[in-house]
Amino acid sequence: MALLRMQPGNVELTVHENESILDAIIRGGYTCRFGCRRGGCGQCKADLVSGEVEYRKKVADSVLSEEERADGVVLTCRTHPVSDEVVLQMRHTEKFKLFVPLAYAMGQVEVTAHKLKAAGIHISLQVNSDAK
Repeated sequence: MALLRMQPGNVELTVHENESILDAIIRGGYTCRFGCRRGGCGQCKADLVSGEVEYRKKVADSVLSEEERADGVVLTCRTHPVSDEVVLQMRHTEKFKLFVPLAYAMGQVEVTAHKLKAAGIHISLQVNSDAK
């Protein structure tokens, strides 16, 4: 397992042994720009600040050139950490954000409400569908 640090925001996530960096980002509740998830589009490019990574499957030179590789550009969908820590500068930072699906968030509210009820505390929640 490796530690992944992403900038901006100093986000820290763990990457499991057979997991790509993109998969770790998504599992960690974040989203970033990506497309095909198989190394064919180049939408998930990020800049390697420090650490070592490897590609376990071939990536076409038309997607990631030798010059880009030499400059530290990586495809998060195909990259796996080799070192214990990898630091990436995410591109398209307006697209890099914490992503908490509504169903997950509502599930957390239900769990919290159940715990409060068990403790003798009753709450009432109302969702305003007109909220923007």
